[in-house]
Amino acid sequence: MVLGCLPEHPRRGADPRVSPLRADDLTGLPAAFVVTAGLDPLRDQGVRYVEALRAAGVPVTHRAVEGVPHAFLSFTRDVRVARDVLNETGDAIGAAFA
Repeated sequence: MVLGCLPEHPRRGADPRVSPLRADDLTGLPAAFVVTAGLDPLRDQGVRYVEALRAAGVPVTHRAVEGVPHAFLSFTRDVRVARDVLNETGDAIGAAFA
């Protein structure tokens, strides 16, 4: 989801296209690969999303990466775990389209 596609509004976080946990029903979504960072203030939301997807019968892989901050994937040049998780994410996307 690209946030810029939505109209500017202070409550746009309530929109399930921005905050999928706010959707009434997650049934029928495609398989998901969700990465959460252990030191991310949004980590618990990611974990709840994984749980909600599973409860809706959506196949989901959760890659919990402990000890890293939000946006750790931007450090792929310098941080090995960032490169590894980015590669895992690419593999999951490739497998989804195979």
